[in-house]
Amino acid sequence: MTIEYIDSLEAMEKLTRKEPYVIVNFSGDNCYGCELLDPVYREVSFDLPGLIFAELDPGSAPDAMEKLGINAMPTLVYFRQGQEIKRTVGSMSRQDLLEAVAELLYE
Repeated sequence: MTIEYIDSLEAMEKLTRKEPYVIVNFSGDNCYGCELLDPVYREVSFDLPGLIFAELDPGSAPDAMEKLGINAMPTLVYFRQGQEIKRTVGSMSRQDLLEAVAELLYE
């Protein structure tokens, strides 16, 4: 699965309402933690094609950051049926990301 790039609060809200499971990565340039998380996020997106993996550059949608109260990067926000279920901040291992996805799907 490829990463869907979204560039506005409106696009994020539309995507999270339309799809049952969406993970949005708030990630920016010149962010060391973002650079560490990026390959893990991409790898897991290919392993789990039934989920939507999205990426939002906070510089293009500061209103999304404000609405969700995001003040650190990288932040992953996990949505089920349009509702935020979980949030993780910082880089993580593949196993940690898979465990967070399991919570999204099964809890």
